[in-house]
Amino acid sequence: MERGSAPGSLPTTSLIALLRAAFPETEVELVLDGHARGSPVGKVAPGFSVAYSRHATADQVIGDRVVDALRQLGPAGAWSVTVVSDDREVRDHALRNGARVEGTAWLGEHMAALGGRGAGIGHGRAPRPPRGPRVD
Repeated sequence: MERGSAPGSLPTTSLIALLRAAFPETEVELVLDGHARGSPVGKVAPGFSVAYSRHATADQVIGDRVVDALRQLGPAGAWSVTVVSDDREVRDHALRNGARVEGTAWLGEHMAALGGRGAGIGHGRAPRPPRGPRVD
C-alpha cells in the first residue's frame, strides 16, 4: 500500500516537510518500501533525500547504506549515522556496523517538540498531518 493511501496515514510530502523541519541541520535520507509512484524522490531539499527500495525491501536498502557509511567513514565516522527503526533486525545490523540507533518513539518525541506535529509516531497510530492544506 502506498504511503498516504491508508486512512489516517500521512502523505509522503507531508512526512518530508515534518522531517525537514525537525532536522534542519542534519543530512537526512528517508528510505521507503516500494516504488515512488509520483511521490518525490532523490534530493528533494538541501540535506534531504528520499529513496524507494524498488525491488528490495527498505530494510535491505538501509542495511546497505549503513555498510557503505562504515566503509566510507570508518568506525568513528559511522557513529555519526543514526538509523531510526523499530525493526529488530535493522537495529541490530546498524549497531553491528557502527551506526547509532533510535526508535520511532524518539522520532515522534523530537517532532512533537515542534508543536505536537509528530504526535503518534512510534505509538501505534499514524501521525497527524500538519495544520493547513493537505499536500499529496
